[in-house]
Amino acid sequence: MFSSDKTKPNKKISHRKLDQFRKSIEAWETMGEAASQNGEAELATILTEGATDLRKILRLIETGEHQKAVEAINDLDTMASEQIPDVIYQAIMPGN
Repeated sequence: MFSSDKTKPNKKISHRKLDQFRKSIEAWETMGEAASQNGEAELATILTEGATDLRKILRLIETGEHQKAVEAINDLDTMASEQIPDVIYQAIMPGN
């Protein structure tokens, strides 16, 4: 379980789930690079910015700053937010 004094997670988040999330982010980065190479600038920007935001959220979760992670998730573009595994989202949401 990842925790800190700032927030307490409600459920355990397995390393496997975090690794899956990390791989999903890497896939987004790869798709962003491909879109850029194919001249799809708008899609490349969306994917690149989304991957950057998702990496920030992953770091917040790993350091136990779950409330900040929830706030960052709420600010995400819908397409990016769908990349966060439900089990991770549910584990960091207050009251779950």
